[in-house]
Amino acid sequence: MIIRTITCSGGCGEQIVLPHGTRPGVSEVRWYWPEDSKLLHFAHIKCGHLSSHTRPNGHNEFQIVDEEAPDVFWEVIFECDQESCDQQILIHTTSPRSVKRSQIEAWVRKIATAVKCDKGHLFSAASPLVSIQVIDFR
Repeated sequence: MIIRTITCSGGCGEQIVLPHGTRPGVSEVRWYWPEDSKLLHFAHIKCGHLSSHTRPNGHNEFQIVDEEAPDVFWEVIFECDQESCDQQILIHTTSPRSVKRSQIEAWVRKIATAVKCDKGHLFSAASPLVSIQVIDFR
């Protein structure tokens, strides 16, 4: 199976596998990308860096033998805390399966300090959490 990845740009260079899967009765593999978003913001817990990625292309594909990804791929959504701003801030990360949602939130808040909403407001510690969910295409 060919899968798509993003590469951590924080210095470690780790390849992060994007969630992927097939729909019943359809053989085409689909890859996760945030809806209506040009960028995917990724808080890399392992090295503590934040990176922003555009949609992967053929250069971000590789063959994988073991289809079971070792980490959980999370989507964490915060509200922008600027007055009169109705935007949400979407950040992704991965973790081992045993990590609790509260720890994911704490890690993302610590790492993602440079993310901006679509109106240009910086993410802050006061940004209210909207949701934390696992992205799984299987």
